[in-house]
Amino acid sequence: MKAAFVKEIEVVDPVDSTLQTLTIFKHPNGAMFAIDSSFIDQCLDEDEKIIIPDPYSDNNGSIELI
Repeated sequence: MKAAFVKEIEVVDPVDSTLQTLTIFKHPNGAMFAIDSSFIDQCLDEDEKIIIPDPYSDNNGSIELI
């Protein structure tokens, strides 16, 4: 499965008031989710694909971010 890039947004962290960048993706199930943009680079696999745990999976599935 693949989740498509929608846009990046900036939000203020409610704990320390720093500005954080989130990236929003459209999931194949129709929902959208956001992830901390700094986390994305840590998820590159050997083929330069970005694979993360699927936020909507009950069975520890994964999803590719495109």
